[in-house]
Amino acid sequence: EAEAEFLSRTEGDNCTVFDSQAGFSFDLTPLTKKDAYKVETDKYEFHINVCGPVSVGACPPDSGACQVSRSDRKSWNLGRSNAKLSYYDGMIQLTYRDGTPYNNEKRTPRATLITFLCDRDAGVGFPEYQEEDNSTYNFRWYTSYACP
Repeated sequence: EAEAEFLSRTEGDNCTVFDSQAGFSFDLTPLTKKDAYKVETDKYEFHINVCGPVSVGACPPDSGACQVSRSDRKSWNLGRSNAKLSYYDGMIQLTYRDGTPYNNEKRTPRATLITFLCDRDAGVGFPEYQEEDNSTYNFRWYTSYACP
C-alpha cells in the first residue's frame, strides 16, 4: 500500500543541513563572504551575506542582510545573521530576523528570507531580490551548492 508523502522541515546549524530522506547533507559555507554580496534595485542597494554578518561600512553591525538607500545612504538592518539553515521540499532556506523595526504601530522588525535552489552550472551563484512581503525581504539564489 502506498505511504502518504510526508515532507518534514529539517533544521541545521553551522550553515549545513541534512536531508534525511535522501541521506544527503548540504553545506553552504562556501557562500560565506568576507564582506557581502551586493544586489541593486532602482532605489536601494542590498548587501547580503550567507551564515555570517555583512561587513560593509554603511550597514549596521551583525546584519545578515542590509538595505541602503541610494539617495541618502540611510541603512536598515534586515535581520541579524545566523547560520541555521532549514530544508524543505528540495529548497534550502535561511531566515534572518529581528532587523530594524518598521515605523508602524506594531514596530514590526524587518526580516530576510533567502531561498537557495539547485543550479548545477551556477557555481556560487548570486542573490536576486524578489519582493518585500509581510515585513520580509525575499531573495532567491540559484547555486550549485544547493544541489544534491
